[in-house]
Amino acid sequence: MAALLAEDLVLLRLGAAPGRLPRYSALSLVAVGALITDLAFIGAIDLPDGSHELGGPPATATATGHAADPLLAEVLAVIAAEPRSAREHVLELARRGLQGTIDRLVARGLIRQEHRRRLGLFPATLWVPVHPQFADSTRQAVANVLLKNTAPDPRLAALVALLDVTNDAHQVIDATKLASKVANRVANDISIRVTEGELAGVEAGRAIRATQYAVWSVMPSRSGAAGGGGGEAPAF
Repeated sequence: MAALLAEDLVLLRLGAAPGRLPRYSALSLVAVGALITDLAFIGAIDLPDGSHELGGPPATATATGHAADPLLAEVLAVIAAEPRSAREHVLELARRGLQGTIDRLVARGLIRQEHRRRLGLFPATLWVPVHPQFADSTRQAVANVLLKNTAPDPRLAALVALLDVTNDAHQVIDATKLASKVANRVANDISIRVTEGELAGVEAGRAIRATQYAVWSVMPSRSGAAGGGGGEAPAF
């Protein structure tokens, strides 16, 4: 089973430490945006220009659109059945997309759930990487792009752009304070080029732009984050 962009995002965010995965958060929005980006990569969807807008032209399944992966097939079925812009699909599917990604990682034996109490009082559900080293090659590839000027392939460029939506690129590579500034700048530059259709293709770029606008529309502070999202923030 090939890894999905959404899986890479979750594993990179967790790193080697337990963490929370809120059902509706910036991460959940980016996770479903990553699933839509994967559909764009396999040519299963068509995203018209302007699909990042609320009420914009709807995303549609292509005539030959097909996804063998069950999670991608679920998202594709929703897109085919419900005429909405890509941004609206990101907002509507966020909880389902993240939960589907979590379930998939659990089934693959890569993360497990733990129940703990914060301060000994408040119950908290944490997700623990079972094999933290599984994401090491991806983390190193991201670090090479951000800190060593390595040219990314389309999928890696998309991953960096998705991380940049929430200003997480420098965090997942555990960069120093000085290196973080460099990483943020490079991630933002890549994000701009991706959403302009230069590094990952037009459809994937539009999927990521829709993800940016979805996050910004519900979490406006993200649009002003350093490196946060490549391009102008939307008018709300």
